[in-house]
Amino acid sequence: MVLGAVCLAASSDAQPAGAPAGGESRPAVNAITVPAPVLQRPTLLCLGIQWFVEGDDNRNATADVAFRAKGEGAWREGMPLLRIRGETAQRQEKDPWVAPNMFAGSVIDLKPDTEYEVRLTLSDPDGVQAREGVGKMVDGKLEIILTGRTRGEPKAFEGGRKLHVYPAGFAGKKEAGAPADLRAAIAAAQPGDAVLLHAGTYTVPEAQKKDRTDYVFARGGTAEKPVVFRAAGDGEVVLDGKGALTLIDCQKADYLWFEEISFKGADHLIYAGRAAGSAGLVVKRCRFLERGFGIFALNAACRDYYIADCEFVGPCKQWHPRDGSKPGGGTHAVWLMGQGHVVCYNRFDQWWDGIDFAGGNPGKEPALWNGASDWYGNDISRCMDDGVECDYSVNNLRVFRNRFWNCFMGISFQPVYAGPCYAFRNVVFNCTRSPIKPNQDPAGLMIFNNTFVAHGSAGRWAPMWQNTRIMNNLFIGTDGGDGVIWTGTPTPETSVLDYNGWFFFKAGEKHPIWWKFAAPRRVWSGRSLTTECVYRDLKQFVEDTGYEKHGCTVTPDIFAKYVAPSGDDAPLPDLDLRLKADCAAVDAGAPIAQVTDGFKGAAPDLGAVEAGEEMPVYGPRAK
Repeated sequence: MVLGAVCLAASSDAQPAGAPAGGESRPAVNAITVPAPVLQRPTLLCLGIQWFVEGDDNRNATADVAFRAKGEGAWREGMPLLRIRGETAQRQEKDPWVAPNMFAGSVIDLKPDTEYEVRLTLSDPDGVQAREGVGKMVDGKLEIILTGRTRGEPKAFEGGRKLHVYPAGFAGKKEAGAPADLRAAIAAAQPGDAVLLHAGTYTVPEAQKKDRTDYVFARGGTAEKPVVFRAAGDGEVVLDGKGALTLIDCQKADYLWFEEISFKGADHLIYAGRAAGSAGLVVKRCRFLERGFGIFALNAACRDYYIADCEFVGPCKQWHPRDGSKPGGGTHAVWLMGQGHVVCYNRFDQWWDGIDFAGGNPGKEPALWNGASDWYGNDISRCMDDGVECDYSVNNLRVFRNRFWNCFMGISFQPVYAGPCYAFRNVVFNCTRSPIKPNQDPAGLMIFNNTFVAHGSAGRWAPMWQNTRIMNNLFIGTDGGDGVIWTGTPTPETSVLDYNGWFFFKAGEKHPIWWKFAAPRRVWSGRSLTTECVYRDLKQFVEDTGYEKHGCTVTPDIFAKYVAPSGDDAPLPDLDLRLKADCAAVDAGAPIAQVTDGFKGAAPDLGAVEAGEEMPVYGPRAK
């Protein structure tokens, strides 16, 4: 069985779908009518799809995906698009956002700088009607082929000028014609130029700061000719704000590139978006030291950042016990809005949050919705709140192959407005609250093949997650937790909880499972109607609810080398969370297109790493 074949009516409290979105009163329209789908902004590894539709009030249309590099013969199966219709996030707000009638989804783990064909096959038993010129009908199904190209890793232009800059007090020999200082170099730089900063510390006297800002960029470069600011290679380069509000203000400058520079001494180290939104920012192998915001880009027009192989060391010296009033409370290492962003192979340590989206109600303009971005390969530790926040994303945020350790929570979805939001192949170790946070009615979560090892419960989540798939994960808690599974979903007809492995630790031996139903029903423990129930073991839970029909119980000895999380601020222990070859988690998963491709046994394994494979690279890569 592959993901597209998973039965969504997974529980006995399922309610029939079919009411028009938004509660409008009109006759049902069950046939589906579609315009052309669109590809969102590409990243290096993924292509995202949005497809707004009409009709299909009974929600039984499906959209399958296949893809291939252009010129190849065989098609590969992708994950089907997620059907989205009327999910309401943040129901407690005065103006909650209701998801539109649409499909969305991603083709993942592609090759950079490669052209792909993506084939969508739309089926609806009630009939399919395409707008003029959209696709072709094949055996009663609508087939559409989209063509898109992944981005290549950014490249500097090699034919521009080299502008050498020196710190105050530099006593060595200078290149002829060198700008007087860094500010002069910023003013002089043209698209394609490389500004080479020689070793030393660069500061701006307080009297010369503009609105407590050190360096303001009025213009930048182009996609083909970025303006590059790079260490010259003769020693460490430090830009020190000495208490400035903002060190770098580049929100009105596109295609700037910073490489091998240390930033410190300002509340905002790189301020790339607020009043305006910048595009094409590249930050490589830089260091951000102990201030409130490393990279700050809170404008929905921000586009196509590439933040890679950097180190972010925050001011949050006491992440645990959690106290937001302590130094570091409320700080964000990378705080973004927009689309097309890649944040990969960075090291984050001692922040309130590591990587976040920001925003609120997304509004009605898809071009301004947060999403179509990838966060992967990062090593994230000692966060007082969340390792990453997918909060306020809409379609196609992908969080994968990251490692989180010593964080209050691992991955937040508070809320995701429609989805899909993908979280797969991540490792979370020693979170002190929960590895995931599906609060404020998030929708469209695709949580696959993660290894979650928590101090306390790994499965205590707000019972709010809608239209969600949680499959092939390992949930390992410890004594002292308040339940092994302690959650619920208001959309059982469109949510799946199955094929996961659970450790039933001693703390929950009486009633380790608590479940909240979408509507009152009778349960095993009595005759009266209720919206919640407790269960003594996984077997009883499965029999009464229909969830986790293929789930299993596991113990920590499934891992090659396990150390129980302490819940304390301790160094990452010497552990190996790869699976032993003969453990209960091997061959216990469901095939999920692209996520589990190439599994070695009779079925995919549970958790982040298939047995016999090497652990991924986390944090900055070797040069």
